[in-house]
Amino acid sequence: MNIVAHFQSLSSDTDKFSKEEMGDISDVWRFFLNEDIDEVDTSKGYEDWDFEKYLETGKAPHCCRVWINWFLKVYYTQNEITIREGEVETNHILMITDPYENEKYSSILNIMKEKGYEEITDELALLKVESVSTDCNKDPTVFDCLFSDIIYPIHFLNN
Repeated sequence: MNIVAHFQSLSSDTDKFSKEEMGDISDVWRFFLNEDIDEVDTSKGYEDWDFEKYLETGKAPHCCRVWINWFLKVYYTQNEITIREGEVETNHILMITDPYENEKYSSILNIMKEKGYEEITDELALLKVESVSTDCNKDPTVFDCLFSDIIYPIHFLNN
């Protein structure tokens, strides 16, 4: 089983971190779950991490997005589907029903567990943290403090 992963780090390009440069305190990974996505398309001379060619076929990429804290052994996951209607792309929460995709998702969770990481639940992630603020949020949630106050899971945007 191949797992296609897109790594997005919001870390600084320098070895030193100052308060102004640090940004978020997590890495964000996107694992593509579709059985027919086993590598990134490079036919246009670059790595197509937006899956433009795949979306042009009318298919929708399914992915598991994982936020991993840099300092604590905690992570958060969300499964999502990207749908294209004309020129507009939207992401929606994905309920996994396909056995192959479920196997890939389970393997991601198993790896995190084997490495000693604990998953943060929605209930905990959405709790407000009093008397704390982040650089982008004066009324942060646990998710803001542990992972990101810039890149949110889809369903958090409505809360």
